[in-house]
Amino acid sequence: MDSKKGNPARKSTFPAASFIAVLTGITSLLIFLTGKSSLPDIIKGEPVTETPTSTPTVTLTPMVSSSPTEAASQTPSSTIEPTLVHLTAQPPSDSELETVSSIWTLTKFRELSAPGSNAYTVEITHDSAWLWDCFFCTTDAAFHDFLGTLEVEFWIDKVRLKDDFIRIYDRQGISGWICRNWSTKMTGWPKDRSVFLEIRYTHSAMTSDGRDEFAAGEYSQTIVVVVKG
Repeated sequence: MDSKKGNPARKSTFPAASFIAVLTGITSLLIFLTGKSSLPDIIKGEPVTETPTSTPTVTLTPMVSSSPTEAASQTPSSTIEPTLVHLTAQPPSDSELETVSSIWTLTKFRELSAPGSNAYTVEITHDSAWLWDCFFCTTDAAFHDFLGTLEVEFWIDKVRLKDDFIRIYDRQGISGWICRNWSTKMTGWPKDRSVFLEIRYTHSAMTSDGRDEFAAGEYSQTIVVVVKG
């Protein structure tokens, strides 16, 4: 996942397919599935190729417990009425992609060379806004075959975030590379609590980004977000 490569148009984002394969620059699911907190060599700032036609917003009720093993009881839905505090996810606009920082800038993304998982801990304030994102970059020739094996999922406290609340778009890189990006804007963080942001990405078969190979299996990048008042 290339959250480590960083988002082309921002300071950084969640790691790319070479995830460089791309929760965080992300450039480290998203992911999804963005991982170093600096911009990768193969990415340049190109205009976003798609503009969302709508901006749905989902509001979740965060878990009371901070244990990553406990599951939330609700499924993301724009009709959910929170009983405690609001945690909002929505597709970022063109402007927000340029001005809102990726949460992956708060940590150093570690790419997975084989199926497995990584975890990170960051600290934020409850009133801050962040992009939670990831991207995968491949050569132009490998792009469609690579994406054909890939499935990316964003999970918040063990609740899957529907694709309606994630902006998915492509950006051109340099020297014949192209990147598929997943991004959502997060606001309304609960005070004095931890939120678990997980990007799960699965390759259904052995695949290549045009430079490196990635084995079939499930990969996971989780950010434990410690929220302060």
